[in-house]
Amino acid sequence: MATEEHITLVSKLFTDSQFDYTNDTDHRDIVDHISVTILPHVPHGCPPPPALMYAICNIMKPKLLLGHIPELLEILGHVNIVHKQSVKEAKAILTWNQYYSKNPSPTASTLSSTLEDQVHSMLVYATEEQKVYRSIVNMFYELDIHPTFLHGSPEVFWLKMTTYFPGQFSDASEDPAMISADEVMHMHSFHYDLSAEEQHDSQHTGVCCAKFARDAARHMEDSAAYCIQIGVPMHTTIATLFPPPDVPTLVDTTDRYLAHVLKLASLLERHFGLP
Repeated sequence: MATEEHITLVSKLFTDSQFDYTNDTDHRDIVDHISVTILPHVPHGCPPPPALMYAICNIMKPKLLLGHIPELLEILGHVNIVHKQSVKEAKAILTWNQYYSKNPSPTASTLSSTLEDQVHSMLVYATEEQKVYRSIVNMFYELDIHPTFLHGSPEVFWLKMTTYFPGQFSDASEDPAMISADEVMHMHSFHYDLSAEEQHDSQHTGVCCAKFARDAARHMEDSAAYCIQIGVPMHTTIATLFPPPDVPTLVDTTDRYLAHVLKLASLLERHFGLP
Protein backbone atom coordinates (compact mmCIF):
# COMPACT_ATOMS: atom_id res chain seq x y z
CA MET A 1 0.00 0.00 0.00
CA ALA A 2 2.99 2.29 0.44
CA THR A 3 3.26 2.82 -3.33
CA GLU A 4 -0.32 4.04 -3.76
CA GLU A 5 -1.16 7.70 -4.27
CA HIS A 6 -1.50 9.54 -0.95
CA ILE A 7 -4.96 10.80 -1.83
CA THR A 8 -6.42 7.27 -1.74
CA LEU A 9 -5.03 6.25 1.62
CA VAL A 10 -7.52 7.65 4.09
CA SER A 11 -10.58 6.67 2.05
CA LYS A 12 -9.17 3.13 2.02
CA LEU A 13 -10.04 2.91 5.70
CA PHE A 14 -13.72 3.01 4.80
CA THR A 15 -13.66 1.06 1.53
CA ASP A 16 -11.14 -1.70 2.10
CA SER A 17 -12.14 -4.28 4.70
CA GLN A 18 -8.63 -5.74 4.41
CA PHE A 19 -6.94 -2.66 5.84
CA ASP A 20 -4.44 -3.88 8.42
CA TYR A 21 -4.59 -1.76 11.58
CA THR A 22 -1.53 -3.55 12.94
CA ASN A 23 0.66 -2.64 9.96
CA ASP A 24 3.00 0.24 10.86
CA THR A 25 3.71 1.04 7.21
CA ASP A 26 0.04 1.54 6.44
CA HIS A 27 -0.31 3.87 9.42
CA ARG A 28 2.78 5.88 8.46
CA ASP A 29 1.43 6.36 4.94
CA ILE A 30 -1.89 7.65 6.23
CA VAL A 31 -0.28 9.96 8.80
CA ASP A 32 1.96 11.30 6.02
CA HIS A 33 -1.09 11.95 3.86
CA ILE A 34 -2.89 13.77 6.68
CA SER A 35 0.19 15.77 7.70
CA VAL A 36 1.48 16.71 4.25
CA THR A 37 -1.57 16.77 1.99
CA ILE A 38 -4.51 17.72 4.22
CA LEU A 39 -3.54 19.70 7.31
CA PRO A 40 -1.62 22.53 5.57
CA HIS A 41 -4.79 23.41 3.64
CA VAL A 42 -7.37 23.57 6.43
CA PRO A 43 -8.06 26.33 8.97
CA HIS A 44 -6.26 26.03 12.28
CA GLY A 45 -8.25 24.01 14.79
CA CYS A 46 -10.56 22.55 12.16
CA PRO A 47 -9.54 18.92 11.51
CA PRO A 48 -10.87 17.56 8.20
CA PRO A 49 -13.27 14.59 8.26
CA PRO A 50 -10.74 11.97 7.03
CA ALA A 51 -8.29 12.91 9.79
CA LEU A 52 -11.00 12.76 12.45
CA MET A 53 -12.23 9.40 11.23
CA TYR A 54 -8.75 7.94 11.03
CA ALA A 55 -8.18 8.95 14.66
CA ILE A 56 -11.44 7.26 15.71
CA CYS A 57 -10.64 4.07 13.80
CA ASN A 58 -7.17 4.02 15.31
CA ILE A 59 -8.77 3.93 18.77
CA MET A 60 -11.38 1.32 17.83
CA LYS A 61 -9.19 -1.08 15.82
CA PRO A 62 -7.83 -3.69 15.79
CA LYS A 63 -9.17 -3.73 19.38
CA LEU A 64 -11.09 -0.96 21.11
CA LEU A 65 -8.83 0.92 23.52
CA LEU A 66 -11.15 1.31 26.49
CA GLY A 67 -8.83 3.78 28.19
CA HIS A 68 -9.23 6.21 25.29
CA ILE A 69 -13.02 6.39 25.18
CA PRO A 70 -13.02 10.03 26.47
CA GLU A 71 -10.78 11.05 23.56
CA LEU A 72 -12.89 9.02 21.13
CA LEU A 73 -16.01 10.82 22.33
CA GLU A 74 -14.41 14.23 21.79
CA ILE A 75 -13.45 13.30 18.24
CA LEU A 76 -16.91 11.86 17.57
CA GLY A 77 -18.34 15.18 18.74
CA HIS A 78 -16.24 17.01 16.14
CA VAL A 79 -17.40 14.56 13.46
CA ASN A 80 -21.00 15.34 14.40
CA ILE A 81 -20.33 19.07 14.10
CA VAL A 82 -18.91 18.47 10.62
CA HIS A 83 -21.97 16.37 9.73
CA LYS A 84 -24.41 19.01 10.96
CA GLN A 85 -22.63 21.63 8.87
CA SER A 86 -22.68 19.33 5.83
CA VAL A 87 -26.42 18.76 6.23
CA LYS A 88 -26.99 22.51 6.53
CA GLU A 89 -24.97 23.18 3.37
CA ALA A 90 -26.68 20.39 1.44
CA LYS A 91 -30.11 21.76 2.33
CA ALA A 92 -29.05 25.23 1.19
CA ILE A 93 -27.80 23.81 -2.12
CA LEU A 94 -31.14 22.11 -2.78
CA THR A 95 -33.06 25.25 -1.79
CA TRP A 96 -31.10 27.45 -4.21
CA ASN A 97 -31.29 24.81 -6.90
CA GLN A 98 -35.06 24.75 -6.60
CA TYR A 99 -35.18 28.55 -6.73
CA TYR A 100 -33.07 28.85 -9.88
CA SER A 101 -34.90 25.95 -11.52
CA LYS A 102 -38.06 28.07 -11.27
CA ASN A 103 -36.27 31.39 -11.82
CA PRO A 104 -33.49 30.80 -14.39
CA SER A 105 -30.57 33.19 -14.43
CA PRO A 106 -27.66 33.44 -16.90
CA THR A 107 -25.28 33.73 -13.95
CA ALA A 108 -26.51 30.64 -12.10
CA SER A 109 -26.43 26.98 -13.06
CA THR A 110 -28.63 24.27 -11.65
CA LEU A 111 -27.79 20.72 -10.63
CA SER A 112 -28.12 17.79 -12.96
CA SER A 113 -30.98 15.51 -12.00
CA THR A 114 -28.44 12.84 -11.04
CA LEU A 115 -26.51 15.14 -8.70
CA GLU A 116 -29.72 16.55 -7.24
CA ASP A 117 -30.87 13.02 -6.47
CA GLN A 118 -27.52 12.21 -4.87
CA VAL A 119 -27.67 15.23 -2.56
CA HIS A 120 -31.30 14.60 -1.72
CA SER A 121 -30.70 10.91 -0.98
CA MET A 122 -27.97 11.83 1.50
CA LEU A 123 -30.38 14.10 3.38
CA VAL A 124 -33.20 11.57 3.59
CA TYR A 125 -31.48 9.80 6.48
CA ALA A 126 -29.96 12.87 8.18
CA THR A 127 -32.38 12.80 11.12
CA GLU A 128 -31.94 9.08 11.57
CA GLU A 129 -28.14 9.38 11.41
CA GLN A 130 -28.24 12.01 14.15
CA LYS A 131 -30.17 9.55 16.31
CA VAL A 132 -27.58 6.88 15.52
CA TYR A 133 -24.80 9.28 16.57
CA ARG A 134 -26.43 10.00 19.93
CA SER A 135 -27.06 6.29 20.48
CA ILE A 136 -23.36 5.65 19.84
CA VAL A 137 -22.34 8.36 22.30
CA ASN A 138 -24.65 7.05 25.03
CA MET A 139 -23.36 3.50 24.56
CA PHE A 140 -19.77 4.72 24.86
CA TYR A 141 -20.76 6.53 28.07
CA GLU A 142 -21.95 3.23 29.53
CA LEU A 143 -18.98 1.31 28.19
CA ASP A 144 -16.62 3.75 29.93
CA ILE A 145 -18.55 4.03 33.20
CA HIS A 146 -18.72 0.26 33.86
CA PRO A 147 -14.98 -0.49 34.14
CA THR A 148 -14.26 2.89 35.72
CA PHE A 149 -16.61 2.08 38.60
CA LEU A 150 -15.40 -1.49 38.97
CA HIS A 151 -11.66 -0.90 38.63
CA GLY A 152 -10.99 2.84 38.84
CA SER A 153 -10.89 5.29 41.70
CA PRO A 154 -14.04 6.93 43.10
CA GLU A 155 -12.64 10.31 42.04
CA VAL A 156 -12.27 9.27 38.39
CA PHE A 157 -15.68 7.63 38.39
CA TRP A 158 -17.32 10.77 39.75
CA LEU A 159 -15.39 12.97 37.29
CA LYS A 160 -16.70 10.92 34.37
CA MET A 161 -20.26 10.94 35.68
CA THR A 162 -20.23 14.72 36.00
CA THR A 163 -18.54 15.09 32.60
CA TYR A 164 -20.92 12.82 30.70
CA PHE A 165 -24.04 13.90 32.62
CA PRO A 166 -23.41 17.51 33.69
CA GLY A 167 -25.74 18.83 36.34
CA GLN A 168 -27.64 15.57 36.66
CA PHE A 169 -25.97 14.31 39.84
CA SER A 170 -24.33 17.46 41.17
CA ASP A 171 -25.11 21.10 41.81
CA ALA A 172 -22.33 23.67 41.38
CA SER A 173 -24.22 26.05 43.68
CA GLU A 174 -23.45 23.66 46.56
CA ASP A 175 -19.71 23.69 45.81
CA PRO A 176 -18.12 26.93 44.52
CA ALA A 177 -15.09 24.97 43.32
CA MET A 178 -17.22 22.79 41.05
CA ILE A 179 -17.50 23.62 37.34
CA SER A 180 -21.08 24.43 36.38
CA ALA A 181 -23.08 22.18 34.07
CA ASP A 182 -23.12 24.88 31.38
CA GLU A 183 -19.34 25.19 31.52
CA VAL A 184 -18.92 21.42 31.25
CA MET A 185 -21.22 21.31 28.21
CA HIS A 186 -19.20 24.06 26.51
CA MET A 187 -15.94 22.23 27.23
CA HIS A 188 -16.83 19.00 25.43
CA SER A 189 -17.78 18.58 21.79
CA PHE A 190 -20.09 15.63 22.48
CA HIS A 191 -22.47 18.00 24.32
CA TYR A 192 -22.69 20.40 21.36
CA ASP A 193 -26.13 21.58 20.20
CA LEU A 194 -28.20 18.89 21.92
CA SER A 195 -31.93 18.94 21.36
CA ALA A 196 -34.32 18.54 24.29
CA GLU A 197 -34.94 14.95 23.21
CA GLU A 198 -31.20 14.23 23.05
CA GLN A 199 -30.68 15.71 26.51
CA HIS A 200 -33.51 13.53 27.82
CA ASP A 201 -31.92 10.41 26.28
CA SER A 202 -28.57 11.33 27.81
CA GLN A 203 -30.18 11.76 31.22
CA HIS A 204 -31.77 8.33 30.85
CA THR A 205 -28.32 6.89 30.21
CA GLY A 206 -27.09 8.72 33.30
CA VAL A 207 -29.82 7.08 35.38
CA CYS A 208 -28.84 3.67 33.98
CA CYS A 209 -25.19 4.28 34.89
CA ALA A 210 -26.10 5.43 38.40
CA LYS A 211 -28.33 2.39 38.88
CA PHE A 212 -25.52 0.14 37.68
CA ALA A 213 -23.10 1.68 40.18
CA ARG A 214 -25.62 1.29 43.04
CA ASP A 215 -26.45 -2.32 42.25
CA ALA A 216 -22.88 -3.33 41.43
CA ALA A 217 -21.77 -1.89 44.77
CA ARG A 218 -24.39 -3.99 46.56
CA HIS A 219 -23.15 -7.07 44.70
CA MET A 220 -19.54 -6.31 45.62
CA GLU A 221 -20.46 -5.85 49.26
CA ASP A 222 -22.34 -9.16 49.57
CA SER A 223 -22.78 -10.98 46.28
CA ALA A 224 -24.70 -13.95 47.72
CA ALA A 225 -27.23 -11.78 49.55
CA TYR A 226 -27.73 -9.54 46.52
CA CYS A 227 -28.21 -12.50 44.17
CA ILE A 228 -30.74 -14.09 46.52
CA GLN A 229 -32.59 -10.80 46.81
CA ILE A 230 -33.02 -10.41 43.05
CA GLY A 231 -33.72 -14.09 42.48
CA VAL A 232 -30.66 -15.29 40.55
CA PRO A 233 -28.11 -18.04 41.33
CA MET A 234 -25.85 -17.07 44.24
CA HIS A 235 -22.63 -17.04 42.23
CA THR A 236 -23.89 -14.93 39.32
CA THR A 237 -21.11 -12.53 38.35
CA ILE A 238 -21.29 -8.77 37.90
CA ALA A 239 -20.48 -9.20 34.20
CA THR A 240 -23.51 -11.46 33.80
CA LEU A 241 -25.83 -9.24 35.82
CA PHE A 242 -24.73 -5.95 34.29
CA PRO A 243 -23.42 -6.57 30.76
CA PRO A 244 -21.95 -3.44 29.12
CA PRO A 245 -22.80 -2.56 25.51
CA ASP A 246 -21.53 -5.13 23.01
CA VAL A 247 -18.23 -3.80 21.67
CA PRO A 248 -18.26 -5.41 18.18
CA THR A 249 -21.79 -4.13 17.57
CA LEU A 250 -20.86 -0.65 18.82
CA VAL A 251 -17.75 -0.51 16.62
CA ASP A 252 -19.73 -1.70 13.59
CA THR A 253 -22.46 0.92 14.19
CA THR A 254 -19.83 3.62 14.56
CA ASP A 255 -18.15 2.52 11.32
CA ARG A 256 -21.43 2.79 9.42
CA TYR A 257 -22.14 6.22 10.88
CA LEU A 258 -18.67 7.47 9.94
CA ALA A 259 -19.04 6.12 6.41
CA HIS A 260 -22.30 8.05 5.98
CA VAL A 261 -20.76 11.28 7.29
CA LEU A 262 -17.73 10.90 5.02
CA LYS A 263 -19.91 10.15 2.01
CA LEU A 264 -21.86 13.40 2.35
CA ALA A 265 -18.76 15.47 3.13
CA SER A 266 -16.93 13.98 0.13
CA LEU A 267 -19.91 14.66 -2.15
CA LEU A 268 -19.98 18.33 -1.13
CA GLU A 269 -16.23 18.69 -1.51
CA ARG A 270 -16.11 16.93 -4.87
CA HIS A 271 -18.94 18.81 -6.55
CA PHE A 272 -19.12 22.11 -4.67
CA GLY A 273 -15.66 22.64 -3.23
CA LEU A 274 -17.03 22.71 0.32
CA PRO A 275 -14.55 21.47 2.97
